[in-house]
This record gives sequence, structure tokens and C-alpha cells, in this order.
Amino acid sequence: HRKFQIIDNSCMHFNDISAKDWGNYSFNGESAQTHINVSDGMSSIADLLHADLQQEIQFNKIVELIYWKSEEYPGKSNKILIKCEDGSSYTTNNLICTISMGVLKRTHLQLFQPPLPKKHSNVIENIGFGTINKIFIRFEQRWWDDGWKGLQLLWNDDHNDDSHWTKFISGFDVAYPAPDNTLVAWIGGKGAVEMEHFDNQVISSELMKIIRKFMNREDI
Repeated sequence: HRKFQIIDNSCMHFNDISAKDWGNYSFNGESAQTHINVSDGMSSIADLLHADLQQEIQFNKIVELIYWKSEEYPGKSNKILIKCEDGSSYTTNNLICTISMGVLKRTHLQLFQPPLPKKHSNVIENIGFGTINKIFIRFEQRWWDDGWKGLQLLWNDDHNDDSHWTKFISGFDVAYPAPDNTLVAWIGGKGAVEMEHFDNQVISSELMKIIRKFMNREDI
């Protein structure tokens, strides 16, 4: 359970998790199939949105300032003003910012003019984010039966330490949508960080050891 929570909340330690709104949310229709992937990749969503847009999309525009209250800048045109480092500027009635949390933490005090309300800036300053990885394993052919959902890992006390990065894996799920010979492993905490130092061959070798052990099969 601790591993699931560390992975689902993308944190390094169990004590990083806030319990303020515990139990007050639901996700994905309670199916818990959070490993489901967009079949044509995340870029397909942007492509669909782009097809519906009538205006041109601007690339490589580094936003320098966002005047989100019209009375705060000259002209007071009742619009939001966005200024870019190259000197260009844009006005709009509405603005959606999808800035990554790391960038937002570093820049929000300078980026938004006037500064965002205190309750918003407090959330930005205090919210955490960490590393979570999904490892996809594609076999030459499927070795599990129809209806098999995956494999979750429970170690006995002799193997319950966190000395090896694989101990941070919660289990393996059948990836969907994907070729039916594909599993996805979830890993979080410091194990997710450590595994990034190894090449694919080392990672796949370690994962196969776990699968064979827990499935009690050497023919996989």
C-alpha cells in the first residue's frame, strides 16, 4: 500500500503525502486503470486541438510577463496582456497556463503581474512533485492467459528492505491499449531515480528475475 501511494502521488517518501483531502476524490471511474495510454501518443491530442484552431500556433515564444489584471498595465484594454522576450506581445480575454510545476515554482513571482493571490502562490510554493516511471516490457509472445490482469508484488520480511531499486516496483499490469504481449511496471520513490542510471538491458534483466520469481516459472 505504501508503494502504491508513493507512486500514485509521485513523491519520494510516504510522509510527503498530505492527508487533508484524503478520500474526497475519485479517478478514472474507480477502474484504477491508470496505466491506460493514448493509443497514438499524447501528441495526437495536440494534433486534434490544432486541427480545430483557426489561428496560427506560435512556437519558440518565451513568455516574459503576464499582466493578468488589465488595470495594472498602460492602456487598460480589459484584456490579459502577454509579453514575450523577443518583444512581441499578445492580448486575450482568457488565458490557460499549463506551466510545469518546476518552472512555475521558479518563475511565478516574476512572471505574473501583479503577483498571484496569496492562496495561489502558497499552493505553488508548497506543492511537491517527484519522479515516477513506467517501464514497458514487450515479449515475443504473450505468456499469460486471457483475463489475467497483472502481477502485484508482496515481499516477505526477509526481502522487505529497500536496498535495491526493484523493491520500489509495485507490480506489473497488462498495458492497454497496446500490443497484447506488453506489460507495464510501475516504480516510484528513490527506486525510480536510481533505475534511470541503468541501460535497458540491465533493467529488463532485473525485471525478468522478479517476474520469474513471483510467477514461479523459469520458462518465461
